[in-house]
Parts: sequence; structure tokens; C-alpha cells
Amino acid sequence: MGTRYRYIEGDRPGSQTYHSESAPTGGPHRQWEPELPELAHHRAQPGLLRRCNLGIPVSLRTTRPKEASPGDAEGRCTEGPAQAKILSITKERTEVILQGTANPNASAPDAVWEDYEFKCKPGDPWRRPCLISPYHYRLDWLMWFAAFQTYEQNEWIIHLTGKLLADDAEALSLLALNPFEGRAPPRWIRGEHYRYKFSLPGGQHAAQGKWWIRKRIGPYFPPLGLEDLKEYFKTREWPLPEPPSRHTLK
Repeated sequence: MGTRYRYIEGDRPGSQTYHSESAPTGGPHRQWEPELPELAHHRAQPGLLRRCNLGIPVSLRTTRPKEASPGDAEGRCTEGPAQAKILSITKERTEVILQGTANPNASAPDAVWEDYEFKCKPGDPWRRPCLISPYHYRLDWLMWFAAFQTYEQNEWIIHLTGKLLADDAEALSLLALNPFEGRAPPRWIRGEHYRYKFSLPGGQHAAQGKWWIRKRIGPYFPPLGLEDLKEYFKTREWPLPEPPSRHTLK
């Protein structure tokens, strides 16, 4: 990216605390950020982003056209107005978790649902937050936004579900873990909505090795199979993914 940004909201004490937990992605250090003393950013003017040029040209996409602050070739921090959406710090983190089952009956009480894991976004509470630089994983970033909305507002997530149901290699390459690797793809995939919070250092959950505490909010989208998606894909003129041939499955 070449440019480092810090959120500055002097009129909203604690915004950096919320941002540490609810930002799209972040390293394991974020777990301790809320415990750190308040920093000098509260003395800055509200509603501004501080832009610290690291010497690499970059497009300042977080600023409105004709309002971007000029790059400082000497690396000094400059300030400029930014879009309100970027400066809105959410107070909680929600995640969409994609789960699949091999059970032919998605409603069966004994159906075992297994989680797909993304490369960086929170999923498994025991997995340490990732370190990424200089770019976000785009799919993880989109999943973060989808959790704020509904699947009707993010039809691409249903398209992704169809790809996973068909064991599509390109789609699976965007993920960190396919729980059905080496097996037949799932019969059903559903989206579950969870609320995530950091475990407290020294607390009960951290002692168990958990980085996150998660609580189910409810369903994000119902269990779907490839047959269910035929009409959905057809009306959107999407090609229906073809499942792998049975003779190719181990």
C-alpha cells in the first residue's frame, strides 16, 4: 500500500478501542490494543485521517476527489478529509461463517456442520489473528462488509456458495481450509451469523487457547444445495457450477 492510515476521532473517545476489535483484519497485537493507554490521536481534529507517507506512491482512495492531501515526500504526516464510511468505527464485530454438511437431510438433528476457513478473517476461535501486508485479502474484506448486511444485498456470496458446493478449485484456492478436501463436496452449505469478541488476556477463554469468543446471532442464509440454486443462477444468467464426476471422488 505504501501509506499508513490512523483513525482519528477526537470527538469519540474509545473509537480506537472499538476499531481494534472490529477492523476488517488485523494481527495478534490487536487483542492487547484496547488495554493500551489512550494515545495522542484524541488531540487531533475530529473527522480527519492522518496520512503518513512511507515513500511509495499510492492512490489515496479514502479521500474524496479533489480533497486528497498531497503526498509528503519527506515522510511527514499530513491530514485530509475522508469519507464518513471509513471513519465510522463499529462497536462490535460480526462474521458470516460458511458451513457445509454431507448429510442428505439438512434439517436432521444429527447433521454435522463443518466450517470453511478463510485466509485471514476470524473463524475458528482458536486460530490466532493473521498478519498481512501490504494488502487485505479481497474475499475476506468482502465477507467483513457482508456481515453488516443481508445475503440479498450481497448476491455474490450465494454465487460463492454454488462454487463451493461444486468443489470449484479456483474458489477453494481463495480459502485457507476446505473441510471436505479429499471427500465428496457437501450436500448443503449454509451461512451462520456470529458475534465475535476478543478473549481477555489472562481470562478463562484465553487460558483455553481461544483468541476469540463467539456467540451465534442466527442464520445468515438457509441451507442450500445445487438443485436449489438452479433457478437463482438462471435468473441472473450465471452458469451453474458443475459438481465433480463421481468417479473422480475418492
